[in-house]
Amino acid sequence: MTQTIKIQNLKCGGCKASILKGLSSINGIDQLDINVEQNTVSFSSENEEANSKLTNQLIQMGYPPADEDNNLLLKGKSYVHCMIGKASNLNDRIKGE
Repeated sequence: MTQTIKIQNLKCGGCKASILKGLSSINGIDQLDINVEQNTVSFSSENEEANSKLTNQLIQMGYPPADEDNNLLLKGKSYVHCMIGKASNLNDRIKGE
């Protein structure tokens, strides 16, 4: 079953790249899609444990669900992951040229 979570602190393609990388290793999660314009993460999961792992990973990365607390620490974490994603995207482009 496909689910969608609205998240906070999602700013750009750098954030998207970091989130995809951070969530892709969770067992039981498939069809992962990040929509920057709508601030959503869509996915298909096998069970509630996989859902919980996904939500916890998002929070650890600084992208809490819209109905969760969004403190300064989480905002800072999201900026760090955003920069990591941007650097990764740039590195991929350089390697591709």
